[in-house]
Amino acid sequence: MRNRLNALLTCVLAASVLAACSPSTQSVQEATPVNTGTLESETQFGALNLSSAQRGQQVYVASEELRMRTSPEVREDNIAHSARMNDKLEIVNPAPIGKNKFIQVRVLESKDRELIGKTLYTAADYLDSKPVQRMSGSTSQSDSKYFVITNVATEIVRLYERCQAPETCQNKMVMEFKATVGNNSKEMRSDVGVYKVTGWTKFYQSGPYAGYYRPGYPELPKANQRDAWLGRARPEGFKGPRGAFGWYTAMVGPNPHGQWMHGTIGWGADKEKFVRFQDSFLGSIVDIFAALGSHGCTRMSNEAIAFMRAKLPVGATYIKIYAREALADPSRAGYPTADQRGRFDYILTNLGPGQTNTRHDIPSREAVLAAGTPQANWMEEGTFSYDQTPDAQKGDHYKLGDKSFRGVFYVDQGTISADYQHPQHEKLGIGGASGGFPSFVKAGAVLP
Repeated sequence: MRNRLNALLTCVLAASVLAACSPSTQSVQEATPVNTGTLESETQFGALNLSSAQRGQQVYVASEELRMRTSPEVREDNIAHSARMNDKLEIVNPAPIGKNKFIQVRVLESKDRELIGKTLYTAADYLDSKPVQRMSGSTSQSDSKYFVITNVATEIVRLYERCQAPETCQNKMVMEFKATVGNNSKEMRSDVGVYKVTGWTKFYQSGPYAGYYRPGYPELPKANQRDAWLGRARPEGFKGPRGAFGWYTAMVGPNPHGQWMHGTIGWGADKEKFVRFQDSFLGSIVDIFAALGSHGCTRMSNEAIAFMRAKLPVGATYIKIYAREALADPSRAGYPTADQRGRFDYILTNLGPGQTNTRHDIPSREAVLAAGTPQANWMEEGTFSYDQTPDAQKGDHYKLGDKSFRGVFYVDQGTISADYQHPQHEKLGIGGASGGFPSFVKAGAVLP
């Protein structure tokens, strides 16, 4: 009984980690980005040539987020909202001011109506002379042969290999995994929409949540040491549980509202504890006192997110839906039986912590060995055994009711029926790109 009470207390204390999912705050040990508001957007440079820029020239925001200021200084009290990618601006004065190269602009078109018509200052490095295509949110088919669909209704993430043959074929499900999505509250629910993977960060840390690993951090907890993640394993200066974002974090866009896909805390016997716990009897009790969902992110085990990292390049399609599930082919022809599980051999290294899209962050054993990474840099090695047999599940995570569902998600083909629509419900937000779904997830589609 004492052990159960200890577990209950530990999981109540850990509930905050399960909601860790906001990009608006940064680690106390990382530099605060002055231009965009998120570290990831700081890497999204534009191609504006300031030497030839003219008064009255129309330019476009090239990063997903760009702070607009009422004066050219870097201060917290002069930020007047943030523009978004491809918002249209007019140059009022092209003369750059200070090291951040702030210029004076007028906002012509913006997703934030509060900005339209205002004359403000912003960083020229994040502007372009034409609309940005690389993260525009286009729903044309991705160059990646893999894509992901998360069904928020059932909290299941599925990885697919896209049909790329000239003849008629179907997408092939590679893996399905029970994950955790946003808690059922106004501030924490997961949005639906069509996105792209815009970047991968290894051992991400943000706000009070220290990364899974950094040089100089306390030793990682061993198996069955859940409380250590909440206490002695935390570096000085951090208040939240260590490793809230796990091994890898996939940033997505456009308009993700801070909702990403990432790993979780824990390892050894605890490696899936904080993903599976909320579905247990004890978890249902804890959920009365503390929200066990995320702040909208899709949280997976570290092994599962490592597998995703090895398969999904930047630019891959990531789709979130809220749908009923079905099998297009109830016989599941071509799929292995339920006891024939997939195998992913991995090696996690300590190279590239906190960095984005580096050559060191592909965790497959094959890639690490091919790179000749010394064993001194190996942190963990093992095999992820995953479900490669599609199963249609029932679910209504946010209790929207039967009348809210439109159409069907065919889990064995990775497609949606022609009549599928996101539920038009006040509880469900929509992010991502406009323009509908890519052709390869539309049932019956034949790809060139």
